[in-house]
Amino acid sequence: MGGMNHQPCNQRGTDYLRLSTEMSRARSLAFAELELANVALEDVIIKELRGEVERDRFLAIIAHLHKSQSGLTEMRERIAALRQNMTEHDFKDLPSLKTTDLAELGQDLSRARIVSSESWKTIASLMNEGGFYKVLELFMQETEMLMLETRGLRMAIVDTTAAANVGKLNLVLEENRSGNFKQEFARLYCAWAKFQQLFLASSMLSTDLWYRNCGVSSLLSPQVRESAA
Repeated sequence: MGGMNHQPCNQRGTDYLRLSTEMSRARSLAFAELELANVALEDVIIKELRGEVERDRFLAIIAHLHKSQSGLTEMRERIAALRQNMTEHDFKDLPSLKTTDLAELGQDLSRARIVSSESWKTIASLMNEGGFYKVLELFMQETEMLMLETRGLRMAIVDTTAAANVGKLNLVLEENRSGNFKQEFARLYCAWAKFQQLFLASSMLSTDLWYRNCGVSSLLSPQVRESAA
């Protein structure tokens, strides 16, 4: 969503805005497909509890996870492209990075329930250490981890095909039988929760620095909107 896009990026002669937006869009699609995979799994379980076999929805679980992997692959490509574009145009972080107390800002945003305190500390530390380049390195690492976890879950679910074909997938999960993939699912959701918080913290930090640099106050102090008339 727009609230997760990064700034500053709208600099003439660069592709920062397009690439950063494509990066965020790929992340959104990848997570959406994970949720759709979970919905498909819930559909299978509901049908089985009614005494039915739902092969099509079982296959949909695998298909959505495959699409989620594709979204993550695209995000990895967008991160690399953005980093390359930044290098080509000699990207420099905004002057407001050096004049803003990131610790104090993080406390204010955390109190306003805008960011996670721990995620902010991680992002702020990276920005102080090496700017947005360091943040992109973290994004690349987290994306690759999500790709591995997604593949692991998809393969684990494929291994339960026989049980799903006879309407017994729910028993595999509820009775902790061989093939239970709840650990893989939870591990992937946990990894996504961490990454989402980091991505949001980075987005809010860069947005606030952009506002300050443009002289439009802070994220926590929006300007009074002018009348549309």
